[in-house]
Amino acid sequence: MLKKINSTAAFATRTSLTSTKRRPRTIGRQVGRWYANERYWVDSYPFVFPSYTWSNARIEIDFLLSQYHSVGKSCLDLCCGIGRHSAALARSGFDVTAADSSRFLIAQARKKTVGLGITFQRIDLEKSFPYRNFDLVINLGCSFGQFDTDRQNKQFLVNMASAVSKGGYLVINCLTREVVQRGFRRRGRYKMKGGYVTYRRTKAKDMSTVTGVWSFLRRGFMSRYHTAYRLYDLPWFVDILKENDFRDIYFYGGYEDQEYGERSKELIILAKRTM
Repeated sequence: MLKKINSTAAFATRTSLTSTKRRPRTIGRQVGRWYANERYWVDSYPFVFPSYTWSNARIEIDFLLSQYHSVGKSCLDLCCGIGRHSAALARSGFDVTAADSSRFLIAQARKKTVGLGITFQRIDLEKSFPYRNFDLVINLGCSFGQFDTDRQNKQFLVNMASAVSKGGYLVINCLTREVVQRGFRRRGRYKMKGGYVTYRRTKAKDMSTVTGVWSFLRRGFMSRYHTAYRLYDLPWFVDILKENDFRDIYFYGGYEDQEYGERSKELIILAKRTM
């Protein structure tokens, strides 16, 4: 069902569990921009991108295309990760350009999508945005909000909107203040290939940010990373999109046409730019 309407410091430690010294050894430290730490993506890869996410991506793209009413076939996949959605779109006949800031993830994407004709680009989307005139622009996987400030995240949204051609579509899948406030797990532990992952998360009192501490155990080593996402509510997205020539805006609570409401675990926005 649809409705229509007109970070903090980031660092990593790595500890050998077989060492006689239990004190963590720092392998990288940076202020903000935690997503730019390649070690995070290498160590989290088995957890973030298990094999079943490829079939999930096919289901997600099939749903989005059922709502896509355009003959245009050019697509821009931003924060593309390992290319799951890019691959599904390429197999559906789209000419796909895919961008991500991670060298490791782009390398994995190229390996896994050989022969599909996808153009992969490693680019820092905070500092550079050379894209225009795409029929479909997507930002999936709940990656929105990674930038450190509200100004940076707003500019990223404006940049995405500007990359959509007239009559084209923008699709964003993200966490929101409403989602985090309603259903928030502070800690958890999961198995992953070759080990396990644990996390602790904290939300700011004003719901502006959710921070996390992620620990990955693989091959006898424990690596720990701090992450942070800025959070926004649905009206924030709607106001900015309206300011940038989007009038037909739809929102969903899942890829099975769920209504966005109290039990939603994510927000999916599909917006069409005016002609």
